[in-house]
Amino acid sequence: MPKKDFDKCVKNGGKVARKKLKGGRYISICYDQEGKSHAGDIRVTKKKKFDHKTHKAKAASNTKTNEDQLQKLKSHFDSQRNE
Repeated sequence: MPKKDFDKCVKNGGKVARKKLKGGRYISICYDQEGKSHAGDIRVTKKKKFDHKTHKAKAASNTKTNEDQLQKLKSHFDSQRNE
């Protein structure tokens, strides 16, 4: 019966909150206008797929950006030393 109570609460405009649990799981809880809570199903969060191509591209662009920033910093501090 808890699932029915949860669905009824949601339909009647209750506030839904999500609570994290151990092991990558979570539960949705609905609070109705009277202040009572109704638990939904326990679910598992989906893991994102790891895309090797995207990861390599991001790493390469980050490296280039970091190298550019390093060069700017070096030139800035070298110019300050010379003054």
